[in-house]
This record gives sequence, structure tokens and C-alpha cells, in this order.
Amino acid sequence: MKENADERNSQPSTINIGDTVIVKQVKINKQTPPFDPQPFIVTNKRESMVTASRGILFSNGPLWKEQRTISMSILRSFGMGKSSLASKISEEISEYLKALAQLGGRPEDVSMLTRTSVSNNICSIIVGKRFDYHDPFLIAFLESFEKQVKASENFSPVIVWPWLRYIPGNFLNSKTLNKETHVVIEHFCGKKGRMRLMAAHAATHSVPNCNDDDIDNNDDVYDDDDDDDDDDDDDDDDDDDDDDDDDGDPELIDKFIEQATKDEDDMPECFIAQYWSEMNKMKAKGKSTTLNVENLRWSLFQLFFAGTDTTSTTIMWYMYFMLRHPDIQKKVYHELSEEVGVERVPDLQDKTKLNYFWATVMETQRLASILPHSLPHLCIADVTIQGYTIPAETVVLPNLDAVMWDENTWEEPLKFRPERFLDDIGALIKPDSFIPFSVGRRMCLGEALANSELFLYISALIQRFELQPSVEGQPPEVSFVKGPVCPPDRFEVRFIERARGESTSETP
Repeated sequence: MKENADERNSQPSTINIGDTVIVKQVKINKQTPPFDPQPFIVTNKRESMVTASRGILFSNGPLWKEQRTISMSILRSFGMGKSSLASKISEEISEYLKALAQLGGRPEDVSMLTRTSVSNNICSIIVGKRFDYHDPFLIAFLESFEKQVKASENFSPVIVWPWLRYIPGNFLNSKTLNKETHVVIEHFCGKKGRMRLMAAHAATHSVPNCNDDDIDNNDDVYDDDDDDDDDDDDDDDDDDDDDDDDDGDPELIDKFIEQATKDEDDMPECFIAQYWSEMNKMKAKGKSTTLNVENLRWSLFQLFFAGTDTTSTTIMWYMYFMLRHPDIQKKVYHELSEEVGVERVPDLQDKTKLNYFWATVMETQRLASILPHSLPHLCIADVTIQGYTIPAETVVLPNLDAVMWDENTWEEPLKFRPERFLDDIGALIKPDSFIPFSVGRRMCLGEALANSELFLYISALIQRFELQPSVEGQPPEVSFVKGPVCPPDRFEVRFIERARGESTSETP
């Protein structure tokens, strides 16, 4: 794994500032920093950005503060991190386990099934419904998102040095990433939604040479000299989607908004309805607010991604490490059977009794380090930190890998050792350098939800199934898929149902 870790950290865009303590320094993170979220991630030929300053992730100032505050309030009202939401997650997990059992012990790559199941949890929150695992829209959407992640592999230098995108051809995969990102947005928001976001960014950032005609005729972002032949089928599907939009078919997210708000006296229990209600309250009071339909659209878009890919990727890495370490898997199952039993699935109240299990989850988060870098930020003023001066307009890309794999903090950091999170009496330890959700004011707002999902999914998985490699005695050897989120390469697992009451009389 070391060679792969070295390769992942070999991007020529890293400047180290002191040791890892600077990332976690409380005083620095609690004061108002001179760093705004960097609003560009992908550009087209006219420099319109697909992110713009909308929603939660890429907004800043008062807009960001209000969007984050209302989003946190709504998520907490749904019981984020509490038993009320956990019961809904457990219902989804029941469907997930049922699908795994139907495999009959055959080796299978379950990355898409896992992603689909996890996405249903955030769908239940934001739109008030779950999708069938074979729903054609959801599958197409998640597949297009996976393509975008793969296309992101070599893109971080372009974030730091934007002029690199002007090099002819598909340099650093930037054109492919641009194309796939727009496809993802169209799946979620429709072609008109993509156009509207580009227009919003152009207006906000005074993009040169970008007018209404440019935006209406920007399909050249799909021109890619390096397109593979096997993309033809996908392009046909995209054409069908575009035709639907051209015929006036409402965009997906607008359909959800319409359904959730058509009867204000009988709104479903979902993020959309609560956001809509708060927006109307502010309007009725005549107060200035950033709560509007446009920010709602892009908050939903960002919440969907933030609530799906990171959690499902962590679950897949956990499966991989259990295949590589069957002795650890046995110890986890022993603890589960002793502390919870096999007559019921674990719930959040069991978490305090399952220290070794949770240590394996934490070690998965640390070693997989699925978010190698936090979101890029722009330094909006000169700042000096521990003697180092960072000039204004510098792009700052926090390197979380450097913290999670720091040899000065973690003994043998590239080995899977859950015991590093346990003290001498088996109690959990959470070192300051353990920051899978980043740190500071912009740390992940869904940390509580993600941890609840990880606990409930993985504990139920190990309680019911023994995970075995596709070929007995030959565990997979995979590497990271580089990108903004780093899943493992695809691998197959055999899910062998445990006999009810399976003996665990001896501690492995």
C-alpha cells in the first residue's frame, strides 16, 4: 500500500507549512480565517464554473453562513445522529442486507449496490422518498457521478495553476472531467439547470466574453477530441435527456420541489419542505435572506453528493480491509455477538459497548483517507501562520493525507492496526490528528449522519455475513482510485450468511 500512498501524494502542487499540528491548531481554526472557499473546480472554454457561489459548499460570507445554518437546523430536526433517524436508516439497511443475501454467496462487486443504498438515506431526507435499487434514473445518475470521479484523477494541478487548462488537448484529463461534471448536473438538474448555474456564475464573477448567447450555445463543452468509442451509448442517453428538457419536461429537482410544496398545508417531511417553509417565513416578515429556490437547488445537489459517495466509499474500504485481515473480522464478530447478540441488529445505543468494532471503523477512515484533500480555499488577504506568509490570492489545498499518515503521529501509519485507537483498558481514543471530516468552521456538516450510517451499516453487515474473498485464501490487492474522493479499485466479495447462534465462545 505504501507505493500507492506515495503516488497519491506526489502531485507537484503541495507546499508543506510546518508539521501537521498547524492543520488542527484550535486558535487558528476558531478565529475568522482569511480563507474563502475557492469557487472554481471545473471550467468550460468560456470560464463559466459549474459550482458558482451557490448552496453550501462553495458559497462564502453571509450567504454561506445562512445556508449552512438552515441546513444544519433542518438536518438536526430529522434527528441527525439520533435514534429517530437511525430507525429510517435501519429500514434501508434491511433492504441492503436482503439484496446481499440474494447473491447466494457468489462473488460480486457490490460498490454500486452500496452506493445506491447509501444514497437512499440522503434521498429520504432531502425529498422524502427512497428509490428502488433498479430505478433507471438513480442508476444512470450514480454511474455518471462515478465517471466524473474517475475523470478527476489528475485534476488538482489545474485547480492550483488554472492556466494549465489552456494547454491543447485533454491535458490532465480536464476536458473529460468538464464533460462528465456537466453530465452529472444534467442528470440531477436538467440541461436548463446547468445553463442557469453557468449564467449565475457569469453574473457573479464577471466572466469575460460570456454573454447569454454563449451560455445558450455552450454545448461545445462536450467536444472532446479524446472521447472513447465506448462513450457512444452514454452520449445517446444524454441526447435523450436533452430532448426531454427541450420538450419542456421539468428538471428532476424541480419535480421534487413541486411535489414537496404543492400543498403547504400537507407538506411531506423532508429537507425541501422545511427549507421552503423557512424561506416563506422570511419573505412574509420582509427580511433580507439568501433562502431562495436557486440556493435550494444547489444545496440539494451538494448534499446528495456529500451524503452518498464518502460513506459508501468508506464501507467498501472496510470490506476490503476485512478481507485482508480475517483475524480482525473474527474479533469484530465476536464482540458483536457477545455485546449485542444475534437476535437483533445493532442500534446506536450499542455503540458504547463496541469499542473494538468502532476502532476498526476509525482505522478504516484513517488508512483509507478517502478525502486526501479538503476543499480548496482562496486566501483573500496576506496572512502569516507560524512564521510562513501566505500571500493574498493563493490557492490553499489542505492535505489531509499528510495528517492521517504522519509517521510522527502514527506508528507504522500504512498498516491496518485498530488497536491504535484503544487504550490499555480497551477504551476508545480519538487523537487530535484523526480528522476524516476535516476541521474548522467548514468541516463536514454531515459528520453525525455519516458516523451513524457507518456504525449501523457495517455492524449489521458483519453480524449477518462472513466476508470472504472471491477465491479462497487469496484476498484482493487493490489500490486507490485517485480523485477528490478515493475509492478502492473494484473487487469482489462473497457474503456468506452466518448460522444463527454461530459459536463465538473463544475470543479469536
